[in-house]
Amino acid sequence: TLLENSKVSATPGGLALIVGVFLGIILGIVAALHKNKWPDYIVMFIAILGITVPVFVLASLLQFVFCVLGVLPTTGWGSWQNVVLPTVVLSFGTIATYARYVKSNMLDVMNQDYILTAEAKGVSRFNVIRKHVMKNAFLPCMTLLVGQISGIFTGSFVEKIFGIPGLGFYYINSINDRDYTMIIGTTVFAAFLFVFVQLIVDIAYTVLDPRIRVD
Repeated sequence: TLLENSKVSATPGGLALIVGVFLGIILGIVAALHKNKWPDYIVMFIAILGITVPVFVLASLLQFVFCVLGVLPTTGWGSWQNVVLPTVVLSFGTIATYARYVKSNMLDVMNQDYILTAEAKGVSRFNVIRKHVMKNAFLPCMTLLVGQISGIFTGSFVEKIFGIPGLGFYYINSINDRDYTMIIGTTVFAAFLFVFVQLIVDIAYTVLDPRIRVD
């Protein structure tokens, strides 16, 4: 069923989102705090790779490498080892996206007047970044989570490559088999998840930023 398959998709998808957001935010902070220095160049190089290299190319490359090494299984499902490679592949693009997005937002916030005023009053750079920059820079990142959270349960093309029996795996098969009932059902399910997550994010916005509340 759709729910059972979506639970399978949620394991590598959820882990990839957690790892990708966490590492992406850290790399974005490092790049913003070291603008035009070697840490910034390294992070942006990683971000460019993550955006330009297709997931099926990265997945095939990792399959080849680990097939030769024999360290991790390259296909199949059933153990934690089967989750490692799909998680790495799916998280790579997320890391790149959040690294660029966080860096851009932080640099924009750091140039605002109230940040310059706080620094002029003698507030330490650490406290300025922790109390003001981070909160306001991370708030727009929630918009990115909408499609990604719903994408956790709807699966991806990577499942087909690694032989994971998730929703993405059966969705690709239904396209190849011209199973229009499965295609329509999966599409409606994905649309419902997207709208539901969007509603949750809009509610969360009002909690995190009182300025956008409607009285």
